[in-house]
Amino acid sequence: MARRRGFFAELQHQAAVAERNRQRAAAAEFRQHQQWQREAQRLAAASQRAREQAARADARTRAALEKEQAKLHAEAQAAEAEAMTAEVTAQLKEIDDVLLATLDVDDYVDLGSLRATPEHPPFTSPHQTPLRAPALTPVEPLPAYHPPPGTGKRTGRRAQDCYRADRAFMNAFYWWCDRRTAAMQADAARLAAHAEAERQRLARVQADRETYDQQCRNRIAETDRRNADLDDLIRRFAARDPAAVEEYFSIVLGNSAYPDDLDIDHQFTLDARARELTITVELSHPEDLPTDKAFRYVKARDEITPVAQTQTERRNRYAALVANVSMRTIHELYEADRADHLRTVSLAAGVHHTDPATGRSTFTTLLAVAVDRADFESLILDRVDAAASLRHLGAVISRSPAALTPIGTSAGVRTR
Repeated sequence: MARRRGFFAELQHQAAVAERNRQRAAAAEFRQHQQWQREAQRLAAASQRAREQAARADARTRAALEKEQAKLHAEAQAAEAEAMTAEVTAQLKEIDDVLLATLDVDDYVDLGSLRATPEHPPFTSPHQTPLRAPALTPVEPLPAYHPPPGTGKRTGRRAQDCYRADRAFMNAFYWWCDRRTAAMQADAARLAAHAEAERQRLARVQADRETYDQQCRNRIAETDRRNADLDDLIRRFAARDPAAVEEYFSIVLGNSAYPDDLDIDHQFTLDARARELTITVELSHPEDLPTDKAFRYVKARDEITPVAQTQTERRNRYAALVANVSMRTIHELYEADRADHLRTVSLAAGVHHTDPATGRSTFTTLLAVAVDRADFESLILDRVDAAASLRHLGAVISRSPAALTPIGTSAGVRTR
């Protein structure tokens, strides 16, 4: 068997899942579900407000408010049930439409489109912001000289007054000079500390930049390696190398995104000489599919209860799923094969499960078919019933897929 999904196949698969989720979010069913959900939230909030108002109200108005709160609560629960119903309806529709969902998609993969370009995030560093410069000590004004009153020569008493004024000024001036010197020294120390911290910050930014540059170089190198592998795959595929052709079909199948409720896997081998691909499709177990089809609000019990699908509905849905997945797989393989590598697809679809008789893990085949390209491409897939088409093509199908009843192989279908 071929490996499950290689590097390029996994990349395509993840991209396909993301695109499917985007399309699902834009679908009418999803918008309907969102609308019901918003309505349920609005009514629930209104009900809560009415409950709070009733708690604050006097006895005369409390009864009316409680009645309004009960009405809003019932409407909110009914809207929630509608939202849940819309969601499960959309889920079941996705399951029922797995074949139709692929018909509008071109399953061919241009290998050249898988070429990568490195994507670098913008450079950031926790140390990018410059440190704020320290505030300098404001310069105090020079002390003022206050001469003694009067005029005239400095003799006698006036000389003493002038001496005292001069002395007071000089003391104040020396004191101002000392404070200014101390402030300048303190400012110089703060500026030196800031300059050192800024130098260290810039060094950390530079270290972060070097780390970032190395990460960019690593991304470029990884992208170059990936593109070199892709170039090798393209070259070998063009030369019809069997391993490269298998890798291509692995990419095609990896590009097939199924609904979240389904777990579909493929394993295959290619006989390049016979141009036959033998594939095993592993399906979801019947019990893994949704069992409900709607939800309803029961006012008497104040609860939302599920409405289960009937056993017949579940059996029919699973039987249709087995046929639709098988047809979808064959369609995707043939549509993607523009280089005419395939003439025949031999497919077996089944389920891995625990055998209740032995307790051992086993694979039960529920459908087997071998179909030539010309026969398959003569079908109009958007107008057929998948199970009827498969029988027309000579498929052997389980009498009861949902019960995991194995097929018989007496008809001689190639199941390898």
